[in-house]
Amino acid sequence: MSKLRNNSSKYCYEDGVLINNFDIHDVKKLNALSRDITTYKISQVFCDNTVVKNFFTVSDYLNLHKFLFADIFPFAGDIRDESIYKSNKPCYDGVTVFAMPYAIRISLEENLKKMRQNGGKIKTREGLLRYLAYYYGEINIIHPFREGNGRTLRTYMKLLVDYICPYLPEEVRNLEIDYSLWDSSDRENLLRATIKGAVEDNYLDIERCFDKVLVEKELTKFKGR
Repeated sequence: MSKLRNNSSKYCYEDGVLINNFDIHDVKKLNALSRDITTYKISQVFCDNTVVKNFFTVSDYLNLHKFLFADIFPFAGDIRDESIYKSNKPCYDGVTVFAMPYAIRISLEENLKKMRQNGGKIKTREGLLRYLAYYYGEINIIHPFREGNGRTLRTYMKLLVDYICPYLPEEVRNLEIDYSLWDSSDRENLLRATIKGAVEDNYLDIERCFDKVLVEKELTKFKGR
């Protein structure tokens, strides 16, 4: 969960818990409920391909966040307008809170535009891994929402691979992201990798994380489910 340097936030109750539609003031209960609801909503996303209609627009990225979190948070789908920190590092800081939503939107728009331009250049699995790692790192740095950035971004990346791969060369045409191949340590590795990417501008560790979950679609039929 993204944090402030102190508990003062327009998005939080006085006790520091995020304002939510259930008026829950226990962080553990809120996190557990949030996981349950978003797990169900994420499954819905992959059954309904109308949630994201254009993968490279800010409005559809915001709509994805709103779809996943509208049942939980009143700020779902809204770009944040206060500074937040991950591991004591500010997420897209350096502008006033008044200019922050605009600056975040512009930065997100620029990255999505580059994703559209560069997606068609992918020729190999290694190229796709570099593409996913770089833009995962870049958008994670922006951290456009007060809460739910990781779940939104991971859902977006899986949807994106399903969308673009059929149009790419044969080597990558049948690839998909299967997050069930991650265990708890892999998820911790991804968190550390994104922090390293933000600090060092080095996304190799994110690439290694995605290497484990980028698989041929046929393989998913034989995982003993």
